[in-house]
Amino acid sequence: MLHLLFISLIAVFTALAGQNPWLTLPAILYGSIVLLANISSFLMLRTVSQSQDLREAAVDPAVFKRFNKFYFAIAAIYGIAILSSFIQPIISYTLYLAVNFLLIISSFKSEMHNIDNLEKT
Repeated sequence: MLHLLFISLIAVFTALAGQNPWLTLPAILYGSIVLLANISSFLMLRTVSQSQDLREAAVDPAVFKRFNKFYFAIAAIYGIAILSSFIQPIISYTLYLAVNFLLIISSFKSEMHNIDNLEKT
């Protein structure tokens, strides 16, 4: 439930950052809320991966390990973005945008991998 709270607050802090793009506080607040959403997603994934009842048997445990590295990389970029907002908020917004592109590209690669696996069967 905490994850849904953080996800719902992203819109509020996005609007705040959009209204005050050159201020440091909105950049920090936006980074903090997406970082908290990322951490809660990681904890949810970890709970699912450790529970036999929640995890689908067909999912390889190596998939969860790959996602762990991905979540840590994104959290590190968010942390750097939050710190860089003290220097210049535009740097943090650029890093936030880079994370979004990273997520889009990884999602696209994952879908292409799934399509390839379906064609082989």
